[in-house]
Amino acid sequence: MRRRKLNSAGNSGKKRRISLRPAGALAIVLFILLIIIAYGANTLKKANFFAVKGVIVIEGDKKDFSYLVGKNIFNIDLEAESEYISQLYPSYNKVRLIRVLPDKIFVDFKERKPVAYIKLYRLFAVDEDGVLVNFASGEHPDLPVIIGLDTKIFGPKIGIKYNIADLRFALDLLQQMKLRKNLSPYRITSIDVSMPGQVSMLIDGRLEVKMGRERLADMCAILSGLFNQARGDLENMQYIDLRFKEPVIKFRDVTKK
Repeated sequence: MRRRKLNSAGNSGKKRRISLRPAGALAIVLFILLIIIAYGANTLKKANFFAVKGVIVIEGDKKDFSYLVGKNIFNIDLEAESEYISQLYPSYNKVRLIRVLPDKIFVDFKERKPVAYIKLYRLFAVDEDGVLVNFASGEHPDLPVIIGLDTKIFGPKIGIKYNIADLRFALDLLQQMKLRKNLSPYRITSIDVSMPGQVSMLIDGRLEVKMGRERLADMCAILSGLFNQARGDLENMQYIDLRFKEPVIKFRDVTKK
């Protein structure tokens, strides 16, 4: 009986060892295959087959990207190249590079769009990020003019972003006005940020809106409500003052000619 038990135990152990061998062999084979595939892929990447033969500009003016031709398409750092090209062409706020296998690079430019002019020694166009863009004052005559930054921006340069609180407030104000459907149709003529603690916005060249420097979204919501309530009287309003707890509205003297 004891011999049978010993033989039985021995046989079961032997079976376990045999059952493990195919799994171990398969793992080794797979590991070798992975090494071969990785080596082959790396060798293929280095082949002339993946050397860049052309750079195609999807949008924007034709520019010279011949320095990329001949480079291995996988060795080009697309993010680094995008930053480099953005510095060369500051009039574009986004430059995207796309690999098109086996040997093409697509370059997609997104041009900066001016949202206002800044009045300095002349008018400079500015986009929503606060970057000066290369547009003449006559190209977008309906854009609002931001006043009061002439003592805060010296030697303005195209393509430079200006992180100035007054400028940021004016740009945020334009964005808030655009977000509200009943306010967006009105043309903002100018935004004056020259006075400490106060901003003056001129709408359609006739209605002045005065506001503080805090709670911008709340003030625009109040203004939106006032416009909804007084649609027929807007032309008779001279100014709206939102600096106080309750809005102050002054009407024009319609009896005067």
